[in-house]
Amino acid sequence: MEMELVEGDYLQVDETPIQYCDPDYGMKKSRKGYLCGYSRPNENVCYKWRLSRSYEPTTAHFADFKGVLQSDAYQPYITFEKGNDSVELAACWAHARRKFYDAKDLHPRECGVYLALVGRLYAVEAEIREKNLSSEDALELRQRKSSNTHNRIYRVLGILRRRCLPKSPLGKACDYSLRIWKYLSTYLSHGRVAIDSNAMENAIRPTAIGKKNWLFIGHREAGKRAAIIYSVLISCTRLEIDPARYLRSVLSQDTKVLSKEELAVLTPAQWKKSNQS
Repeated sequence: MEMELVEGDYLQVDETPIQYCDPDYGMKKSRKGYLCGYSRPNENVCYKWRLSRSYEPTTAHFADFKGVLQSDAYQPYITFEKGNDSVELAACWAHARRKFYDAKDLHPRECGVYLALVGRLYAVEAEIREKNLSSEDALELRQRKSSNTHNRIYRVLGILRRRCLPKSPLGKACDYSLRIWKYLSTYLSHGRVAIDSNAMENAIRPTAIGKKNWLFIGHREAGKRAAIIYSVLISCTRLEIDPARYLRSVLSQDTKVLSKEELAVLTPAQWKKSNQS
């Protein structure tokens, strides 16, 4: 699953913090680890367990990736893109929009203008989904219908930023979008790239809900096993596969004697194609 995703040309990435018990730190206390997920819409989801959110652990699992990387514009991803000519970073419009939505109670008129314009961008995306357009047709529609709105949003951001205090919610929201504007523009040049990384956020949400119940991972090494389990089960859920049926089918085979090509057929996405009935 990991190899298939990294060998492609488009990835969405996200991570969520999870507490874990560390025997070196004292088992009565917990430390913060991270479950890092990456995927593409409607494909398998892979998770990696990391003890830190610094640059190296965050980017290690897609170090050889070449293509468009979509994220929340966390600094390690920006640094990774700047150090790799074969990687293009795409930001998430949902993250940018959310900051204005959170500020609208204090700045209703200003945020209302911005939110209305972003709504036009999402209306184009809804048309793409409803018509089930190909990547080429989606790109043509975006350039025809979204480019002008996109440019207008940039002008509005500049006006709003000059009229508000830097530390105000509106000022911070403007600064965030202006700082990553280059990456917010990436999706307009790629018909396959989504306007946001909501698909990856939705895939990682079950882990956030789960940790409210089980609170923490019992050992730092157990995080790796949790990542494997989540990779399989959430991939099945996303692809509308019965996890029990999938596991019975795959675990009944002696995978130790299978070649790389034979193993590839057993990933949830490929298994679904051969078990449609």
